[in-house]
Amino acid sequence: MKLTRAVTLFLVSTLLHAACTPPAEKTEINDEQTTDETPDEVKVQQALYDDIMLVHDEMMPKMEDLMRIRGEVQEIKDSLKAAGIDEDIDVLVSTIQMVENADESMMNWMRNFEPVSSEESHEDIMAYYTDQKNKMDSVKLIMEDAIGKGQAILSDY
Repeated sequence: MKLTRAVTLFLVSTLLHAACTPPAEKTEINDEQTTDETPDEVKVQQALYDDIMLVHDEMMPKMEDLMRIRGEVQEIKDSLKAAGIDEDIDVLVSTIQMVENADESMMNWMRNFEPVSSEESHEDIMAYYTDQKNKMDSVKLIMEDAIGKGQAILSDY
C-alpha cells in the first residue's frame, strides 16, 4: 500500500514538473517571441516573466523532495504510533502539515498564475508580474523552509 502511494506521488510530481517546464529554447510572453525589434517595454516584461519562471522551474523538482519527506515522516509517525510511542508524534504531525502547506502553496500559485495579455498596459503587466514574482519568491522560501525542517526531523531518526 505504501509503495503504491509512493509511486503515485512520484508520478504526479513528475507529471506536474513536465507540464510546468517550458521549453528551454523558447522565451515568450503570451506565445510571442522577443527579437531585437521587440519594444523595450515588452523586453522588460519578458525579463520579469522569465525571472518568475526561473524560480518556478528551480522549485518544481523540489516538489518531489517535499513528497518524499512527507512520506518518510508519515512512516516514522505510523511506526511510533503502532509501537505505542507517543513521544514526538506532535512534532511529526506538525512537520507533515508544514510540508503539505508548502506543497499547497506551489499548487495554489500554479493554479492562479496566468500570463497576461499583451493588450494590457505596460504598468498593469509590470504590476501583475511584480506581484507574481513576490508570490513565487514567498513560495520558494516556504518550500525551502519545509524541506530544511523536514530533513532535520528525518536526521533525528
